[in-house]
Amino acid sequence: MRKEFWEGTKNKLKELTVRTKVFATATAISCMSALPVLAAEDASGGGTDVTSVLTSSFQATVNSVIGTVNSVLPMVMQVVGLGVCVTFAIKFFKRFVK
Repeated sequence: MRKEFWEGTKNKLKELTVRTKVFATATAISCMSALPVLAAEDASGGGTDVTSVLTSSFQATVNSVIGTVNSVLPMVMQVVGLGVCVTFAIKFFKRFVK
């Protein structure tokens, strides 16, 4: 039964698009990072409020992703801008060579 499950899962994953695979992976990672918090108990010894725990976990994940994008985006934009400039420069010089 386990072998059939994994084979079926592999076949279904092969059928998915890249965008769907990325979305599913990001969702799974976000959920798995939030789940360990549910096992913790608060200071009063009672259960935890699942809504607040998940909200804070997802907010922490969002803040982490936004921080990463904010730190990487300026460098990526410089590289992309350089590529565009080089492409236009090559086209410009090819006009004069002909």
